Amino acid sequence: MEYIEHDKLKFLREGWQKDIHIISAGPSLKGFDFSALKSKAVMTLNNSIFHIPKFIHPFYHVYCEPVKIEVKNYIKMSQDTRTKCFSTHKCSGWIQIPPFDNCRNFAFEVAIKIAEKMEYNNIYLYGYDFSFKDGYMYWWDDEKRGEEEIQKKRIILDNQKQVFNDFLQKNNSSSKIYVVG
Repeated sequence: MEYIEHDKLKFLREGWQKDIHIISAGPSLKGFDFSALKSKAVMTLNNSIFHIPKFIHPFYHVYCEPVKIEVKNYIKMSQDTRTKCFSTHKCSGWIQIPPFDNCRNFAFEVAIKIAEKMEYNNIYLYGYDFSFKDGYMYWWDDEKRGEEEIQKKRIILDNQKQVFNDFLQKNNSSSKIYVVG
């Protein structure tokens, strides 16, 4: 689609709402009543776009994995032309943004930075767990993960949780950030 600088993101903002609800993958959303987010400004991250209920239409989606490795996901994620898709990588049909300073540019950080640049007053984060809950890794998991898989993934999730906590601590924005759940 196009390349856009951070200061121009505010012009891509949808609607009049002052709040944005960012949906990630954490298991705290297992059993969550998504009907509360119907008609709200919603942004999805990574694979959460494949699992949100059909009555939720995300305004935005963020995916920052390398395109060459994840090209099938990029194609599948961009099927709904009503959703503005963002990445730090160049991909046909996606809005490419430059990496943000002072962060590692994981999708969970990039989504918050986009919301801030779009001048949303309140940013609500759902599924930003970076942990397992009752053996589940993602809120859409049907089966619990085995102990071996949990141990391997726990190291990655612990690292991401530390990155996220550092990001929140260093982030200086006029937007208020709320971690839900």
